Amino acid sequence: MALIGFIIVSYVIWARAFGIYRYLIVIESLAGVGLLVAGAAIFRRSGAAVLAFLLAVLAVANFWITRPDWGHVDHAYRVIDVEPLSIPAGALVLIADRSPHGYLVPFLPADVRVVSINNNFIKPGGAYRLNTLISEVIGSYSGAITVISSPDTAEATLQDTLAHYRLRAAGCAIVRSNIEPDGHRICSAVRL
Repeated sequence: MALIGFIIVSYVIWARAFGIYRYLIVIESLAGVGLLVAGAAIFRRSGAAVLAFLLAVLAVANFWITRPDWGHVDHAYRVIDVEPLSIPAGALVLIADRSPHGYLVPFLPADVRVVSINNNFIKPGGAYRLNTLISEVIGSYSGAITVISSPDTAEATLQDTLAHYRLRAAGCAIVRSNIEPDGHRICSAVRL
């Protein structure tokens, strides 16, 4: 009963605190044993009844439950297919929002340097050493600077992010891929 109680209490805490599936692994790992214990307790250790209960749970779990699909795309000839990126060789590329853009890096020229300026770890204007280093890299760079962001990021938000580095976005275009149907906004950065 302690195991069943642990599973139930843990599930409630997980649902209220996170709701993120990958954090459910311990509870998911114990679910099979929990079902065996629950079946044995409910059916007073009758082997046939416990087996019928487990088969019923198996049927429900496999036939009547819709499995979620979080943005997966259909298989194609190329796993990742990106329209040509008009980024000059030797450019500094800034990823300016938290959207997933990392898979574009292999499609960039080999001598391009990529820096994320706004993500889960770095906030523009933050007083962290990493942010100071990023500001130094951007400030000392003398070549072309390109900015990648999501079209869903508001123009004002993008400009505010870049303003922390004394830049503004100009000449934006949308580049599409099979991973992001809305594409990616690619802009030139102009110094203020």
